[in-house]
Amino acid sequence: MVLVALVNNKIIYIKMSLLQKATNTKKVWAFSLKRGLLQDILKCYDSDFIFKGTRNKKPTTDKYDLSKYFKTFSKEVKDITFFKNNIVLSRNNMVFDTGRYNFKLHEETIKAQYFMVFDSKGKIIIHYSTFYD
Repeated sequence: MVLVALVNNKIIYIKMSLLQKATNTKKVWAFSLKRGLLQDILKCYDSDFIFKGTRNKKPTTDKYDLSKYFKTFSKEVKDITFFKNNIVLSRNNMVFDTGRYNFKLHEETIKAQYFMVFDSKGKIIIHYSTFYD
């Protein structure tokens, strides 16, 4: 991915690192989830992915299932907090990110832990999330 910026009336091309791409995807994912922007959430995922949501019992590789999950969940989410104690590892054109996040809903807060893997384009290829105490 290349970013284009205008600095002092000159166009500058900035190549983003894989870690930056993954970080941006994660930010877009959280922003979109809080605002119910379903199509933008789905764009964060590669066409081939594995997803197991916090409230899902089984993982899926189906875009329809992913869409259905986030259509319902995004209506409830008011805020997301990612904790800084996550571990990020970049290897072999992939980024591995694991940590905790809380989802503030209308009536409750869901405490969850996650594991995400991003591909060379910064898209999510694995997203696993589950409750923690």
